[in-house]
Parts: sequence; C-alpha cells; structure tokens
Amino acid sequence: MAKAELISAIAKEKIKALCMAFYARSEEARQSHSVHKLALEVRVIVGCTCAGRYTLQRLPIQNEIDMLQTYLEGIHQDSMLDLVLSSLPEEALSTGTDAVQPLNQKTLQSHSTWWRRNLSTFTSRYSIVAQGVKGSKAEEIVNAWVRRARNRAITEQAVTLLQSYATCASLT
Repeated sequence: MAKAELISAIAKEKIKALCMAFYARSEEARQSHSVHKLALEVRVIVGCTCAGRYTLQRLPIQNEIDMLQTYLEGIHQDSMLDLVLSSLPEEALSTGTDAVQPLNQKTLQSHSTWWRRNLSTFTSRYSIVAQGVKGSKAEEIVNAWVRRARNRAITEQAVTLLQSYATCASLT
C-alpha cells in the first residue's frame, strides 16, 4: 500500500510538472505570437505614414493603432508606450499625415493664387512680416503648414519609438 501511494505521489508530481511546463510553453508561444503581430502592425503603420512621402496621398492610422493596442495588451506593461500612443494627433489618426515635400507642395498649390497675387508685397515687406501677418491670409497659410508639419513630426517620432520597441520585444 505504501509503495502504491509513493508511485501515486510521484505520478501526481510528474503530471504537475508537465502541466507547468505545458503552461510555460503555451505562455511563451502566446507572447511570441503577440510580438510577431506587434511587429507586423508596426510595419503597417510605417507603410501608412510613408505612403505620402512621394505623393499627396494621406492614409489614416486609427485602425492600425487600435489593432496595435490590442496586441500590446498581451505583452507590455509600459506606460511610456501608452503615453506615445495617446500623444498622436487626432488629425494623423483620422486623415493621415503629409510628408515634407508633399506638405510644401500642397500648401503652395492650395493657396497658389494668393501667393502669386501677394508674393511681391509679401517679400518686399519681409522686415515687418511678423507684425503684418496677424489676421491675414498669410497667417492662415503658415498656421496650416505648421499644424501639418507638427503632426508629421509627432507621428514620425512615435512610429520610430514603436519600431524600436517592436525590435527590442522581438529580441527578448
């Protein structure tokens, strides 16, 4: 009877060890899968933000960010990533960002009539532009360009950080 109880206790310990090993392997596989999905989603976001680099195309990234956050739930406890994702401009999420060259082209094209009409006056009064711009069409144009350029810079920095995080996560 004692021998049977010993064999039973050994069998229970072996089963418990196998269950723990299986659980550890399952958790490792789940995390590995989440890291791969994270890396792929970051690549999609990079593709969306780079789409406008040579064209006037802007791609929203809201859906990609939402997917990314679901992948991050399973693998991170980093409040810095939450801060970076929450700092993305609403305009970048909903309508995308302009690259630098298309940003400049789009700004000039959308206001080309105004620029042609007012460029000589604008340049001849360069020394008083700071005071003369307030409340004018030039202020509107400059503010729109600054807003788009700032959105682009914030988005690029966030994407760079996400790429770095995905790379680090895949190496650990």
